[in-house]
Amino acid sequence: MTIAKPIHFKPIPIAALVVIVAICSWLPFLDNIASEQIDAGMTRSLASFATGRVLNATISAAQGTETAIQPAGVGIVLTPGEVLDPINDLVESFSNLMLLASVAFGIQKILIEIGAYPVIPAMVSLLAALWIYLHIREKPVAPVLSRALVILLVIRFAVPAMTVGSDWLFRHFLANTYETSQNALDRSSEGLPEVDTQINQVELQALPSADADANWYAKWMPSGFSLPKITLPDSPVAKLQQRVAEWVSRIIDIMVVFVLQVVLLPLLILWVLYSLVRRLVE
Repeated sequence: MTIAKPIHFKPIPIAALVVIVAICSWLPFLDNIASEQIDAGMTRSLASFATGRVLNATISAAQGTETAIQPAGVGIVLTPGEVLDPINDLVESFSNLMLLASVAFGIQKILIEIGAYPVIPAMVSLLAALWIYLHIREKPVAPVLSRALVILLVIRFAVPAMTVGSDWLFRHFLANTYETSQNALDRSSEGLPEVDTQINQVELQALPSADADANWYAKWMPSGFSLPKITLPDSPVAKLQQRVAEWVSRIIDIMVVFVLQVVLLPLLILWVLYSLVRRLVE
């Protein structure tokens, strides 16, 4: 009596999943969604970069402001804009980060186009067909075949998946923080005081005549003599200083959002995708 060999159904679902993945490698829908989200992210990063350049230019102009004081004929030149050095360094770093984020979005878009080039889906389909044949027939699959298939799948789907995943996380967890901070910086930059980089002459006003009972030196001074009083004009730098604290908070919030969206979240999604694909085909 011949006993029939039991049929193993375990390889079939995995093979079907690989077939679906190979078919999807030819479809552009994921690439189109990712490209639209990249364009939106680049628009945000360029808007933040422009805001950073406006703030940087205004602060740099304020740093060149000088005030000339001439009490009793003695000339003194003060540069109150120097107190803005720390925030200027932060704004410059913020602008550089936004520029790098824009470049990163551009690189992602190019990588999507490379992954969608017909050669990549064709190689994915070829290796997937060979892998499925060996897997269904329960023959040993060479490690080099599995690794090559993993690499090709990562090249084809990694960037679109990272883009879609990071954009989903941005819209659900980071969008409110970004919009609030960006709008605050835009309003702040639009309402910045105009800074005159020329030397501002300080107005000198005379004090009323000193009272002999109140001032010990009055009896030594000639009659009618008064000391000059220095009245500093309203400085744009002082108005800028009032906004520094808000700028720092808003700038750091936007920097955190872009670091998460462009660096940390894509790396996390890439690691998860690579782990899943490797577990699937090896």
